[in-house]
Amino acid sequence: MRGFFLTNHPHPRYKTTMTTLYTRYLPGIMLLIMSCQTASAEIYTWKRADGTVVFSDRPQAEATEIPVPVPQTYASPTAAGDNTRDTDSPPPAEAAAPVSYTQLTIIQPANDATLWDDAGAVTVALSIIPALQPGHRRVLELDGEQQATDNDGLLMLNQVDRGTHLLRALILDPRNKTVMASPTITFHLKQHTVKR
Repeated sequence: MRGFFLTNHPHPRYKTTMTTLYTRYLPGIMLLIMSCQTASAEIYTWKRADGTVVFSDRPQAEATEIPVPVPQTYASPTAAGDNTRDTDSPPPAEAAAPVSYTQLTIIQPANDATLWDDAGAVTVALSIIPALQPGHRRVLELDGEQQATDNDGLLMLNQVDRGTHLLRALILDPRNKTVMASPTITFHLKQHTVKR
């Protein structure tokens, strides 16, 4: 995970929603982020000049490190009658298993959410379990067309037209083959109009 924004919006009604998001959902999002990290992962947070809270695995000048607990692990005991291998010989080398993602979901925007943005900008946050593997990348599909790819960990859709849209996230391997696709969600983008 590289990071994502939670932005303040100029519309008063949306600011109330963002306050609700910060107070209700931010602790849950943080727990989700921390549960997706590996044992040596580090998470940093900082606030930009415009009030945007940013979470990332890359440190910045004014970033505060969030402590991540070491995950609990368990090694299963070997079977009592398993004497097929000589105890003095090294264990056989294991081939690297292909990654199997268990979860890819869009957590922001919520399904059937109504968003207000006059510029048509939509910030998207994903939950990926296990964490995104090296060489893999995230791609967004808006109304059936690939739109956004990783940009320093952020997934942004720009200049989205007002109306109802279908959004899906994909994980692509280095050969651009789809490894996993999220369920499709619907969101509604509204923009203010000026009466003339």
